[in-house]
Amino acid sequence: MEHNLNLNEVVNEYNNYIHAVSLGCVKLGEKLREENKSDALQDILNFSEGMQWITKANNYLIQNNINPTVDLTKIEEYLNEINDALQRQDYYLVADLFEYEITNYFDKMELVTIRN
Repeated sequence: MEHNLNLNEVVNEYNNYIHAVSLGCVKLGEKLREENKSDALQDILNFSEGMQWITKANNYLIQNNINPTVDLTKIEEYLNEINDALQRQDYYLVADLFEYEITNYFDKMELVTIRN
């Protein structure tokens, strides 16, 4: 994260991303069950890049004495499971991971707040 970022902006983007992940994961799971998987595979790449941003945002929040809500260890576990299933071309397992596990994880997540 750049040092000139506004903390409020980072918190807002972080919370918006957390809120949007669930819906995106459901749609991604649906795409994986379709015949043409190229859109879904691009979405998985986008998800992975989004998780990289979340990692950077988590670190930025910690540096600014704010407790992030995303457990990076859990995200790493999901990414490893997705990668393993993709290597086996088990698209139904990947779809299930997105539709049920990852969606459920982000649905239950509390948003970040800045305490004054």
